[in-house]
Amino acid sequence: MTRTVNNISGILLLDKPTNITSNKILQKIKKLFGASKAGHCGTLDPLATGLLPICFGQATKTANYLTNSSKTYRVTGQFGIKTDTGDVDGKIIETQNFSLPKTSKSITTVLQSFIGELTQIPPMHSAIKYNGVPLYKYAFKGQTIKRLPRKIFIKEISLNSYSNNLININVHCSKGTYIRTLIEDIAKKMNTVATVKNLRRVSIEGFNDTNMTTWDQLQECQSLDELLNYLKPLDCGLRHLPIIRLSQADSERFSFGQKLLYKLNNEHQHLIHRIYNENNYFIGLAQLNNDNEIKPKNVFKIN
Repeated sequence: MTRTVNNISGILLLDKPTNITSNKILQKIKKLFGASKAGHCGTLDPLATGLLPICFGQATKTANYLTNSSKTYRVTGQFGIKTDTGDVDGKIIETQNFSLPKTSKSITTVLQSFIGELTQIPPMHSAIKYNGVPLYKYAFKGQTIKRLPRKIFIKEISLNSYSNNLININVHCSKGTYIRTLIEDIAKKMNTVATVKNLRRVSIEGFNDTNMTTWDQLQECQSLDELLNYLKPLDCGLRHLPIIRLSQADSERFSFGQKLLYKLNNEHQHLIHRIYNENNYFIGLAQLNNDNEIKPKNVFKIN
């Protein structure tokens, strides 16, 4: 199905397939929709599946707020082996004889010790850039770059199942958490090594709608209208942000990027707010400052 370039806007909640990079599936989808502008939120490893929001057109202005949200993963760790990439796609560099504890209580005790603020050293096989080049490109050349530890936060971690040398867990964590590193650190606490066997992102904070669309579903569409039915509105991932509704006159001033006076409860001061016009159309995002002013950060055009 050939597409002409168009200026569509909206968000696709893609269920990313395995064995493909986030950028490669983005380019395939951008071509399928014929979109002039698109980007994804929160890179998933080629091995990983699950929620990968694709932002089209004006929705790309919301990407930073989506990327910074906390996320939930379901991951299977394979214990007793270590790979150079931190997952089973990599080369095995170490093996150990290891059997998981016979009771779930012992495993849960270890998992619970990871709740809270932690520091992680990002893996070499990651998209973090050094001198403008992603670390994984250095890793492919056999080079190791010194990485500084980063603070992350594990909000919740729970055991789903375990057998032999495999455990399956749910992890609710902050932005910037490397699940491959987490699995290796859990194994270290058990005096062994481990790698990620399966990884799936099941949710991102702010998205109440978890109905994801698969690549196969998109390929079955026979028209652009059918594809557009899968798009969500610009604000679908921002429902956790407080709302301000403006009058027609103030909406017009906001749309021109002008500051507006607005009295607000101190509880919400300094937070990013969703801005809607008198017809309840989402028109932008704004910050409120100490002078009780609405300061536009992102303004969206109403088609």
